Amino acid sequence: MRIIDFHAHLDDAWFGQKLPSAAAVISALDRFEIEAACVLTVMGLYGDCAAHNDALLARTAAYPQRLIPFATVDPKLGPAAVSELERCLANPLFRGVKLHPWLQAFAPSMLKETIVEILRVAARRRVPVLFHDGTPPYCTTYQ
Repeated sequence: MRIIDFHAHLDDAWFGQKLPSAAAVISALDRFEIEAACVLTVMGLYGDCAAHNDALLARTAAYPQRLIPFATVDPKLGPAAVSELERCLANPLFRGVKLHPWLQAFAPSMLKETIVEILRVAARRRVPVLFHDGTPPYCTTYQ
């Protein structure tokens, strides 16, 4: 049986707090007999998605079979977010998209045109889109 951790974060730090390295993540995967992990930026959810997407790709480079990077974009940026997603997904190493309405301060229903375009890009590339949910005010089902 294959076990894949579908939600792991891989960044240098989060607001000054050092985070585990890619090697440390691999060590944890080995310890728990997990084959691979989908890894997501944390700081890219707060700004400069392109730089953090590139950094995430660099962090996963040594473990391409084990660490599966997901790009992030800020839907509030409209067409620029769609362009960034197209840029990332042109690289086959990016295997999905992570959106975090709460941290990125958007409700999907408020940005319908951009969200639909993001979903279309992901569908064309046949990659999953992961939405953080359940954290008010932006991540509840009634938004």
